[in-house]
Parts: sequence; C-alpha cells; structure tokens
Amino acid sequence: MNKKRFVWSFITLGFMVLMLLVAKPINSFANESVSKAIEDKINKNVVEFISTEKTFFDLQGADFEAELVRELYHTDDSVLAYYYQVKENGVLKGFVLASAKENIDFILEYGQFPDNVDTKYADVLLQNVDKKAYFLGLDFILFANNKVEIAKLVEQEKEEAIENGESVEVIQEIRNTKPGVDLEEMEYSFKSNINSISLNNTVPDEYSLSITRIWQRAQHVANPNSSCGPASGAMIANYYGQVRGFNVRTTPYYANVGTFINHLYFDMNSLPIGTNSFSFLNGLTLHLNHDVNQWEGVRNGEPTFANVINAINKHYPVAYVTRLGNGEDYHWRVIKGYKKPQGQVIYKDSDGGESNYGDLVATWSLIQNQITTVYFRMK
Repeated sequence: MNKKRFVWSFITLGFMVLMLLVAKPINSFANESVSKAIEDKINKNVVEFISTEKTFFDLQGADFEAELVRELYHTDDSVLAYYYQVKENGVLKGFVLASAKENIDFILEYGQFPDNVDTKYADVLLQNVDKKAYFLGLDFILFANNKVEIAKLVEQEKEEAIENGESVEVIQEIRNTKPGVDLEEMEYSFKSNINSISLNNTVPDEYSLSITRIWQRAQHVANPNSSCGPASGAMIANYYGQVRGFNVRTTPYYANVGTFINHLYFDMNSLPIGTNSFSFLNGLTLHLNHDVNQWEGVRNGEPTFANVINAINKHYPVAYVTRLGNGEDYHWRVIKGYKKPQGQVIYKDSDGGESNYGDLVATWSLIQNQITTVYFRMK
C-alpha cells in the first residue's frame, strides 16, 4: 500500500562532525529536558556508529558529517529518538535514527541514500516544525501539540483502519492493536538480549541475500498506490528465478516491471487498500507454481527474530506486512538479511520514491509486534 505519511525529497541543514568521535552540533536539541551530557553522549555514539559502518554508507574519506535534523517524540511526550543525515563532502549518503532512551536499542533505523536524496523522514519533519513529531513506528509519524492530541489522532487512525477491515477477524485484530512504539516490549527485548537467541554456532553473525528492489510506482503499473505487495512479490520471484536459477517466471517474461507487477496484482487478488497476508501467500504461491508445482508459502502472524534468521540462512527472502491499525494499510517490504549481534534486519522497501533502492536496516524490536511475515520454500 502507499506510505501515506510522507512526502519524499532532499533537504540540507548544517552541522558537521569530524572523525574525532565527538559530535558538535550547530542545532541544539529542541527538548529542554535533555541535558548537555546526554546530548553529547548521543552525538558521540552516533558518530562512533557511523564510523563503524563506513562501508555501508559508502564513505570514502576520513571525515564525514552527521547532521541533526530533528527530534521525535513518544506518545508519552518524552523524546524518543533523533534523526540524522549522513553526508560526505556535502553529499547525502544515508540516515540514522538514534534512540534517546538508554533502556532500548540505541540504533532504531539506518539506511542508504544512493542518489543523494533523502527518501526517509527529513522532508516531512521540516515541513511540520510548528508541532511535535510523534514516532509511532517504522515510517509512521504524526504531528500534534501534546500527548492528549496525539492520543486522539491515534484513535482516529484505528477507527479508519476498522472501517477498512475486511473481516470480523481483521477488525478484532485492529481493536487489539496498540499503535505506537511499545517501550516496555522494546526494553524487555533489549534486556533479555535477543541477539543470544537459541541458534546453533554455525549461524553467521550477519548474512544478506542478493535482492534487487522493485518500485511499486514504476512505469506501466496500473495501481501504484496499492501495489507494494505485488512489487515485493516480484522481488522474491526475481530472486528465485534470476539469482537462484529456479524455473520461475520473472520480469523478462512479462516484458517490463510494470506488467509483471500488474500480473501479480491479479494473482494476489489485491485491493485498493492493499494486499493482506493470506492473499499475498496464495497469490505468490500461484505465481511461483505457474510452470512447476514445487513451491509452498509459510505465514507467521507472530514472527520471531530466530524465524527470520533461519529463513534467510536457507536463502528464503522474508516478506513482511505492517498490519492494519499500525499506521500503514498493508504495506509490504522484503527482508533480505540480518545482523544477529545487533538484533537487526536488512530490508528493501517497494515505496519511498524511485531513489529508495538502497539497503535499509531496522532493529527487530521496533517492528516485531506490528508485522506478519511470509516466505516461500520448495516442497
């Protein structure tokens, strides 16, 4: 489904951090309750993190800029995170969303900007500076003056999702959903150290599949606002057919990406609201078996980090959908890898602009209670 919360564009601000592992922002933190000591610690930690991920961000030299854009709030009115742009010689390389809370994972999200375009949060954050920006989850930001207003907005989001519910079961699921970042659950995951999940010693600390991103709004796509499911399915089909060499119909069979997405839209019985997890599973299973009946889908409504790691290590890309009531109407992404010690997943997003083809990373604890996963394997 379309990610209706954001407008995607490039911005520039000014604050430079050298590879001295000490950040010195021009922009001061907006929240007066954040002490100078905490401010310095967060900046220092962001710089240290970027310096360890120079290859990921394609940083060539010794110097880089970590530019603070804005703070984001939790629904309890406390500052939850800070959004930074990563630059080198004035060129955008990526972003980091760093937590302001010491009892949850420090890095909530980060990603690449291969075309020097901010495809994440900067534009929307700077367009709404008159109100607080409340971070309710991956790609889900609402603006309000205080926690009373944001609570009303969240309730309106749920009611809208209930109106779009396709069945009694879906509507009940929405009613039980608590939109927003669950700090208690994230703290539990952090303290229980989800990176020490029970997996055998042969599991690598980090692994990534070769997934090429497909844009849901590519030329010839008939339903661009609701084709994230079919576009994600096309990524998986192309991986199995073009990378793994299985007898699976891929983009060239349909002449172009748009026609391929339209075909999967039909196979998945997608709707203007998007594609639910059952339709995605049944539709992509149908497509994968067009020529050889050898594929089956596996759906998980309560996935674990271990589930994802096991699937990726077996070379199964994992599609996941944000459930109704969590800010996006059935938005699909494809997990292509993981970083086990950090408890993070690496994914591709079918939306977010044509330039959003770089790798994106999110801490598992941020998304684990808001998604349903589907992957496909040989029978």
